[in-house]
Amino acid sequence: MKFIKAQGPITYVDSKTVLYYASCFSRIGNEVFDAGTYCAGWTYGSGILRFLNLIGATQNDTIFIGHIFTYLIVLTFVYYLYLARNFRFAQVVLFLGLISPAVWLLMERANFDTLIYLMVFLSSILFLRNFEVLSVFCLFLSATFKFYTLPLLIFPVILSKRIYIKLLGIGALCLGTIVILFDLNRMTGVIVQAGYNHFGMKIIGNYLGKIGINLNIFSAYLLGSFLFLCCVLFVICILYKFEPLLLQRLPFLGPIKTLYIFMSSTFLLCFIAGLSVDYRLIFYLVSAPFSITLLKSRLRFFVSGWFLIGAWLCWPSGIFQTVGDLTLELVAALQLIILLFPFLSKKPKFK
Repeated sequence: MKFIKAQGPITYVDSKTVLYYASCFSRIGNEVFDAGTYCAGWTYGSGILRFLNLIGATQNDTIFIGHIFTYLIVLTFVYYLYLARNFRFAQVVLFLGLISPAVWLLMERANFDTLIYLMVFLSSILFLRNFEVLSVFCLFLSATFKFYTLPLLIFPVILSKRIYIKLLGIGALCLGTIVILFDLNRMTGVIVQAGYNHFGMKIIGNYLGKIGINLNIFSAYLLGSFLFLCCVLFVICILYKFEPLLLQRLPFLGPIKTLYIFMSSTFLLCFIAGLSVDYRLIFYLVSAPFSITLLKSRLRFFVSGWFLIGAWLCWPSGIFQTVGDLTLELVAALQLIILLFPFLSKKPKFK
């Protein structure tokens, strides 16, 4: 963290900040969304503040929450390595990804994106074990905490065989949208994101700004979308040449399949939305390595190289950060293709 100049002023600084806002919310309510300098400028959902007040968490609990987050992250890593036990090469790649700067940034700051990650992880496990109601509730709750997991509620609608779960998913998606729109409407400050410690489709436009080519938001997204489309087409050409039968395969075994759907989708949502803070790369780091288990050996080394370059250079690494972000686009394109192929084929493979 010192080397990449991302270390916070105190350990678990992001948790301490969120707990500070929770304390503010208990006193002034929705005024925390207003622009200002004191107890103001909150840019996430009110749900997480209500939850922290409900359980009575205060800034005095910062160290405890930080420790719990760290231990739970490590336990999930052990589980992923266990899932990859029959794929030694994938285990090595997975491990190298999980010790990359983005994970250390997440743990050192104890950011509450850890909670979102753990909730998505739990939701995928619950869905796999047929506790689908709890899975939907977990996703809904995470969306009210930090908005970006809301689209995941479409998966219970698509994947579940139970009509009432499909209806519950649609209801949760609609209710979550209403709650989020209310929170967004309360924000009077300007939400600005730079490209430092960030990744995403819009970041290429940010790079151009550094060399004097300033683009508005629409142009930056348009350029980023075009580049990503080029990456998707390039990866399709590579797969067509080396893996033409990928569409006909059963992509993953049970638990890997479910986790891949939830985790890779969350990463892609963060990536496509624009600029997202590097610690959200954890969704990329726990899903992308499983992609190589579908590939033949002649492609595994190339894709693993793309993955590791993206994982290790995407953080502020000078000129190398651009290389990291470009390779991240390639792996994101591969993840999108693997995620969509079963749905686009005549006989869907995700059941």
